[in-house]
Amino acid sequence: MVMCVCSSWAGSTQLAKLTFKQFDAPFTLTWFATSWNCLFFPVYYIGHLCKSPERQTPRQRLRECCRFFGDEGLTPKVFFTKVAPFGLLWILTNYLYLQALRKINTTDVSALFCCNKAFVFLLSWIVLRDRFMGVR
Repeated sequence: MVMCVCSSWAGSTQLAKLTFKQFDAPFTLTWFATSWNCLFFPVYYIGHLCKSPERQTPRQRLRECCRFFGDEGLTPKVFFTKVAPFGLLWILTNYLYLQALRKINTTDVSALFCCNKAFVFLLSWIVLRDRFMGVR
């Protein structure tokens, strides 16, 4: 699994670098890469249908997944206070990653981008008040 993740990450970085030779639009590439994430819930749901002995409708499964945000689910208040800031950070991070690919070597960009996990951990600790300290 680790080899697959590493291979896909290195391949996507190289393809993004090659894309900039013909198509110089980092924000469009950011939008395109982010919009593909919308496909992951249906893929997850299909896997859940194949694996789970209990059958749920897509609406029931979506509500169950939204309970992650609290008892009321994904409300507008929760969306604008917790989800939207992370969405903006996601877009900004990917945009700056692609901008860096335009300017410096792909190996250096990948090494710098690997540090984002520490910042995600710190932000989840501060904003979401997640007290998981297993990384220490």
